[in-house]
Amino acid sequence: MYNGSMLSFFMQTLRYMLGRTENPLYHREKSGWIYGQAVRTLQRGCAPLTLVVLAGIPALCALMVLPSVFADPDTALIIMPFTVLFGIYLAGELILFGASLAATVYGSTVISAEVEGQTLGSLRMTPLEPREVVLAKFGSVFHRLKLPTAVTTVTRLLFFVGMIVYVLVLALIAVAAESATGTGFSAPAASVPVLPSLPVLPLIVGSTAAVILILMAVAAWLLVFFLQPVLRISMFSALSVFASSLARSRSTGLVTAIFFRIGYFVASYTLSQMLSSAFSLLALPILALPLLVGTVEQFIIAQPLIALYLGLFAAIVTAVLAIMGSFGVTLLVLHWAGRRTGRLPFDIG
Repeated sequence: MYNGSMLSFFMQTLRYMLGRTENPLYHREKSGWIYGQAVRTLQRGCAPLTLVVLAGIPALCALMVLPSVFADPDTALIIMPFTVLFGIYLAGELILFGASLAATVYGSTVISAEVEGQTLGSLRMTPLEPREVVLAKFGSVFHRLKLPTAVTTVTRLLFFVGMIVYVLVLALIAVAAESATGTGFSAPAASVPVLPSLPVLPLIVGSTAAVILILMAVAAWLLVFFLQPVLRISMFSALSVFASSLARSRSTGLVTAIFFRIGYFVASYTLSQMLSSAFSLLALPILALPLLVGTVEQFIIAQPLIALYLGLFAAIVTAVLAIMGSFGVTLLVLHWAGRRTGRLPFDIG
C-alpha cells in the first residue's frame, strides 16, 4: 500500500496541502458534498467572521486603554500602539483556535460519511490507493482552512514587524529626549551587586561563526513562529481524518474526533509536565553541588564564545525538532488513517 520512502510520503502530503494534485477525489471533496447544512453555513460564515474578529479585537483592546490615554496624553504614544499590536496578535490567535475547531468538525466526517453511505466500497474499486484517498480528504479539509491559516500567519508577521518598529521608535524618542535634556544614564549604586562583565559582544563581532549561528537561531525560531498555524491546522486535520476512519457514521466520527482532541491536550500537558520534572531532577545534582555550579560559571567566564556556541546550537536543534515533531505527528496519523482505510469497509468493527 505504501510505495516509496517517508520522504516521498512527506512530499506527497505537501502537494495535497498546496492543492497541487490531479487526484479527482481531491477535487470532488473540495465541493463539500459530504457536509450537512450546518457545516456549509459555517463554511460560508468563515470569511465574515474572520474579518469581524480581525477588526473587532484590536478595536476593543484600544477602547480598553482609551480612558488612560485621555487622562495622560503623554503616555498615548507608548500605550496605544502596543495595545493595538497586541490586539492584532490576539485576534490572529483566536482565529487560529477557531480554525483548529473547524478542522475537527470538517475532518470528522470525511471517511465516516463514506462508510455510512456505503460508498467507500465503490471508492475502493478505483485505482486510488487507500493512502491517496486519505490524503485527498486531508487535503480538502486543509484547503477549507487556508483563509484563517493565512490570516493568522499575516497577523503574526504584522505583530513581529510592528514590535520592531515600535521598539525602534521608542529608542529614538528616548535618545532625542536625552540629547535635549543633556542627562545621561546614572551609574549603578555601589551597594547593588554587579555581575562580572563578559566581553561577549566583541567576541561575537569578531567571530563569523558566532554571527552565523545567531542568525540561524533567530531564523529557526522565526520559522517556528510563522509556521505554527500551518503545523497546528494540519495536525488537527489529520487527527480528525483518523478519527473519521474509526467511525461508522458522521455523528460518531465527530464524537471520536472530539475525544481525540481532548486526548491530545491531555497527552501534551502530561508530556510537558514529565519533561519539566525530568529537567528539574537532572538539575538537582548540579544545584546541590556548589563545586559543579562554580565549575559551570568558571567555564562560561573563561570560554564565553564556546558557551555561546553551545547555547545557540541547542536553540537551533530545539527549533528544528519542534517543526519536525509537529509535522511528524501529522504524517504518522495520516499513515494510521491510510492503514485503517485499507481495511474498510470490510472491517469496521
